[in-house]
Amino acid sequence: MSEIRNDLPKNLPDDIGKEQNIVSMTDTSGERGDVMSKIGVGLDANFEGRERRRHPKSHGLLKGLIAYFSAALLILGILVVVSWRFAEIREGSRAELFVENFIAESDLSVWQQQLRLNLPKTYPAYEDASKLAYDVLSPAFELGEITYLRRTAPSAEGYPVFELFSDGEHFASLIIKDTSIGLFSMGQWEIERFEFEISYFDNVEFPEYRIILPAGAALTVNGIAIESDKKENYTVAYPALSMFETGHDVAPCEIYVFHDVYFIPELTATLNGESLVLNENGEGEWYFSYPESASHSIKVTVPVGVDAFVSGIHLTEELASREEIDGELGQLDDGGTGTLPRLSVWTIGNLFGEVEVGAKIGEKAVDLISSEGGNYKFNTPDECKYIVTVILPSGAELFVNGKAIGADKKSEGGASAEEIAYGFTALGKYEVSELGVIEGAMPSFDKYVITGYLAEPNVTAKLGDAELELAGTVRDGYNIRCEFDFNAGDIFDAERIATAEKFAEAYIAYICGGGSWNDPDNEKDFKANYAALKAQMIEGTAGYVAVMESYRDVNLMPKYDSFAFDSKNTTDLVEYTDISLSCKVEFSVTRTRTLDGIEQTDTLTGSISVLQVLYRGEWRVWSFVYSPTVAE
Repeated sequence: MSEIRNDLPKNLPDDIGKEQNIVSMTDTSGERGDVMSKIGVGLDANFEGRERRRHPKSHGLLKGLIAYFSAALLILGILVVVSWRFAEIREGSRAELFVENFIAESDLSVWQQQLRLNLPKTYPAYEDASKLAYDVLSPAFELGEITYLRRTAPSAEGYPVFELFSDGEHFASLIIKDTSIGLFSMGQWEIERFEFEISYFDNVEFPEYRIILPAGAALTVNGIAIESDKKENYTVAYPALSMFETGHDVAPCEIYVFHDVYFIPELTATLNGESLVLNENGEGEWYFSYPESASHSIKVTVPVGVDAFVSGIHLTEELASREEIDGELGQLDDGGTGTLPRLSVWTIGNLFGEVEVGAKIGEKAVDLISSEGGNYKFNTPDECKYIVTVILPSGAELFVNGKAIGADKKSEGGASAEEIAYGFTALGKYEVSELGVIEGAMPSFDKYVITGYLAEPNVTAKLGDAELELAGTVRDGYNIRCEFDFNAGDIFDAERIATAEKFAEAYIAYICGGGSWNDPDNEKDFKANYAALKAQMIEGTAGYVAVMESYRDVNLMPKYDSFAFDSKNTTDLVEYTDISLSCKVEFSVTRTRTLDGIEQTDTLTGSISVLQVLYRGEWRVWSFVYSPTVAE
């Protein structure tokens, strides 16, 4: 059993441990006897005097009665005082004795039981106090030397309150009540309740829960409405604010902090009868978002390719929702393809204050058209209008959206040889960047650059009365490049066709007669084929270099014993200038070779496009494009 002490710890509240006025009961029998003796002596003296002085008898009796009643009143007063002091002493001594006996007779299990019974009565209703007492605090209960102090002030019900200490540390308040009846009863005390001090359990780590919610919202924890006295007085930046809003004053909020809730709570909140959405912010912090009715949203509409900014933050699909919509056509778009310009619409919701909205393309600011109703619309900058570059044979007419484009849109000097060499025209296939070294061989191409279209335009061209063929189109954002080629003519030049077919035959002989490294006996024939092919070309041109670079690869190809053209068909004869033209030879060749003593036959099909130039009075091959299909 724990040792009982009633020494006073230091630094106690004013109403704890004040000295009690305890008075012992005193025997008054001697005093009473003296009084009665005095009363008796007085009576005898009066009697003797009456006989001696012969006073009337009535006077002596009256004096005797007065003395008697005076003594009786005195005795009654003494009894009342003694009884009152007896009751006071009895109450004090019996209450403290009851507490002392309880402490002496209680081991740890008794205190744990009292904790489990009494904590749910006194702990805040928003915690599962029974679970806390049974599962957490009771196993962690440790007690040392127990002492007590009686508070001068009683409990709210008027019951005595005793503060209990373990090794000088306050751990509980004990409230007891007297169940006895009658003034002279000896007092029958029993425990009314214990009020345990949670801070005593410093070996149990209570988490801190922080709940942030809009100002004026009603909070419940584990289904219990929380009074405003749990609010903290400091302000915080409202976590529900987006990164586009700065400062906690944008949307007022309140913070509740709980240090006496052990288990993860169930949190709900309402504002003006509307339920709020709960968000976990991590590390024991939650916040409630404002309802949609208390916030607003904005839309930012910009042309595709323009960057939108809110409060200086570049909008991306990770930060805001985005959709593409059709815009409106401009005057220049009449008669076009019918496609509409594309716009990006960014939406940001749950905003509480005003934000700054802007748009840029590169480092250039884009003008705001309107912001009515939070719908910000920005102008289409020149950089977001289609720029159309058109390359076409000189002298051809250009039309955009059905409207003829004037010569003022032409670029001075026309298209360069490099632009043609790496473009989509037939000449672009032949690497003609150096074709200009032969005077009169390089045809001229015009170049137009036009802009201002909000939608992709319809581009056409014609040379004379004939529509030109669109060789190719490339799109890069708002940049469109269209190239028109010379049309193949209804011409037939037997000599140029013969030259092209002769070159095709030489090229097939070259690739079918490979294998000299694996067969030295064939080296002479392979070299002869190689030399015959180069002899039809112009030394130093792109085509000539390509043949030289193919020497090793062709040498590693299998050698065919024989091959024969099943067909040759020359088409697409295009006359660029008087000394340059191209045509395409389509072919089918049957080839035979012996592999491991077994004769094998396959068919090679494809085409060879040939660019011919009149060079030093002789038509030669400037370049070619070989396009085989898979051999059967």
